[in-house]
Amino acid sequence: MGEVVEIQKKKQGEMDEYFIEHYMVHNNQTDAYIYAKRMLGIDDFKEEYAKQYGYSLFKKLRAEISERLDEAEVEDAALSRNVLRKLAVEAESESVQVTAAKELARKRIERPSVKKSKDVAELDAEIKSINEQLKEYSDGKD
Repeated sequence: MGEVVEIQKKKQGEMDEYFIEHYMVHNNQTDAYIYAKRMLGIDDFKEEYAKQYGYSLFKKLRAEISERLDEAEVEDAALSRNVLRKLAVEAESESVQVTAAKELARKRIERPSVKKSKDVAELDAEIKSINEQLKEYSDGKD
């Protein structure tokens, strides 16, 4: 009995991997479910229920998919940067070189800055100041 459970767990793990792999490329839960089933050699399932099963599997794997997409985004950004660097240096067209160099510089400029965090006392003082300004404004309206 334990061997059957182990085989089922292994197949489910493989199913999950195939589903995630296909979903990340095609962004379609139904197709990813069908692909995963077929990759496991399972052809005797009802395709009319694939949409529901695909959605269910997506919900189950949502966190894993999100994590992998985040990782892929970082890898894609690194690849993009490498391509831009190569174009900026090696492109035959000066126009392409300039455009690639500008794009590299623009990405540097758009980097978000980290703001100084405030402690509770600073926030309280700021709230008090805003309240005083509001009171002065409303007193002046009368």
